[in-house]
Amino acid sequence: MTKPARTALCVLAALGLSYGVSPTISVTSPSGGQLFDADQPIKIAWKADAGLSMFLVEYSLTGATVWVPITTTAADSCTWVAPFLLNDATAVRVRVTAT
Repeated sequence: MTKPARTALCVLAALGLSYGVSPTISVTSPSGGQLFDADQPIKIAWKADAGLSMFLVEYSLTGATVWVPITTTAADSCTWVAPFLLNDATAVRVRVTAT
């Protein structure tokens, strides 16, 4: 029996951001440091202060230099499948911002 492939989606940081002191967004899943199986859905979830209604979810492979959109949503979570296989050395960051 062969071991299933692992994607190098190693979430080092899950950032919840809002520009200013308040209101705030906190990413609750993933919490960071996890490895995920290749081609498996990854749930990204967050909690936001009242009054925030639209969220932009993004990922970065460049240490937060360049952000790539995953989705814009009014929900408090989304599911993402990385569109490529990475290697174990790849650090992926996920962030959620209010729009």
